[in-house]
Amino acid sequence: LHPNSAGVWMVRSHQVNYRLGAFLEDTLNIETYVKEIRGPLSLRVVDFLSAQTNKVVVNCNTQWCYVDPDNRKPLRIPLEISNSFLSPKPPY
Repeated sequence: LHPNSAGVWMVRSHQVNYRLGAFLEDTLNIETYVKEIRGPLSLRVVDFLSAQTNKVVVNCNTQWCYVDPDNRKPLRIPLEISNSFLSPKPPY
């Protein structure tokens, strides 16, 4: 938990897109970033890339919801938390 945090994160949904095949001996690189934050919701992207071609093999989008741990109601994500998560999309 963030020291100033009043909430906890819960997964709301996952979307997995299989774009290319990967095989047992293939090396994959993983890149992740927060794409969007709006109110209590955060969209995190995870890309699995072929180390040989740098092409996306699998793309995952996970929507997280920031909630009050006592009543599980959504909370607006505090600015200090959202600022620490937001970063530019990796260049590929």
